[in-house]
Amino acid sequence: MQHHNFGHPVFWLAKDPNQPLLYASVVHYGGGGSAMKGGIWRSDLNANWTQLPAPPRTEGHPASIVVLNDGKVACSFSGRRNGIGQFTASSGVFLYDPTTNSWADRSHSAMHYWTKDLVIDPSDSSQNTWYAGVFSGWGGPPNLTGGLFRTTDRGLSWTKLTGTQFDRVTSLTFNPQNPQQAYLTTETQGLWVSNNMNATVPNWDLVETYPFRQPERVFFNPYKPSEMWVTSFGNGLKVTQLSTPTQELTNVSPTLRIWPNPIADGILQVELPEATSGKITVSDMLGRVVWQGKLEQGAQILKLETNGWPSGIYGIKCGGASGWFLRL
Repeated sequence: MQHHNFGHPVFWLAKDPNQPLLYASVVHYGGGGSAMKGGIWRSDLNANWTQLPAPPRTEGHPASIVVLNDGKVACSFSGRRNGIGQFTASSGVFLYDPTTNSWADRSHSAMHYWTKDLVIDPSDSSQNTWYAGVFSGWGGPPNLTGGLFRTTDRGLSWTKLTGTQFDRVTSLTFNPQNPQQAYLTTETQGLWVSNNMNATVPNWDLVETYPFRQPERVFFNPYKPSEMWVTSFGNGLKVTQLSTPTQELTNVSPTLRIWPNPIADGILQVELPEATSGKITVSDMLGRVVWQGKLEQGAQILKLETNGWPSGIYGIKCGGASGWFLRL
């Protein structure tokens, strides 16, 4: 059942922990004024939606939302590029006060062009400690601004925690079993972990067992805190078990190497892990099986004829290994 159609992409949803209110970030830039539907919207959960006033500097590209325990709303606004491809100074971190129906700009200057996720430190009961992921842009002021930032006073002042180590940081997730451990995701540098988040400058170690350069976000199963999930931009969803609260990511399900990807008509080749045998299944995005076969013992390369297959995204699964490809 559709709750509401904004006519534009909805990037994030967040519920007020104390009231029946839902907030949504809707992405749309229409040149400002009444033409711009992008921004933060609020609902009373009865399909009645009201657009909040726009935070200062912003241009309709809201990203993450966190509703704090005191009813205030902390948000990040992501980057926007103008008609000639230049980043506008419309990004950052903002704090909404529902009592005054107004926003405060809580951004570090490095956040003005391309801010990603805003994360509240779960071990700070006052909710004054925040983390913000920032991407570097290109072509002028956005350059060399990326990294992870921390504030302990709700954005009145910020400290960059990563120096020049990371160019583009998307998000940060704390291990619920170990408040000093957090996982950091990047655009091209892979998945990283720190085991001393209480330090003035935390140390970061690459999670070498994670097999892809661009993880997006990390999630812990609330019903099984030792189970950790990692989403990615282009490499599917991975899950692993942490046997101890301080253990790094291990036992990631192997990823199938697939080429050419994307593919038009022709032969799709899939490199299979060693010692793999048994059934191979290809499914579409609705989970419908479109091809199924059995791997011969010892075979390492599977060749699939894709002529006539509908355009779309397909998943391949063989034992515990999986992968995705795009059919043009």
